[in-house]
Amino acid sequence: KSGLASIINPTKKASDMLESVGINIRGIVEKNKGDLQATVIGIAEALNTLRPLDRARAIEQFLESFNSHVYLLYLLIL
Repeated sequence: KSGLASIINPTKKASDMLESVGINIRGIVEKNKGDLQATVIGIAEALNTLRPLDRARAIEQFLESFNSHVYLLYLLIL
């Protein structure tokens, strides 16, 4: 459950890192207003616009706060 909460309420560090590569994570969360599936899809679509190295770094930073490989796999397959 804490991993899901971290998607809806990412850390400042994760938000800032994603913002540095052009992904407004808080905007994605607000746009989807509690729809977790749409939020995860929105994040995955935003990550897919990045170069592979930037994408890997962004995913690592974003997932660092809740340390779950399940979410990593989910984002990678979308």
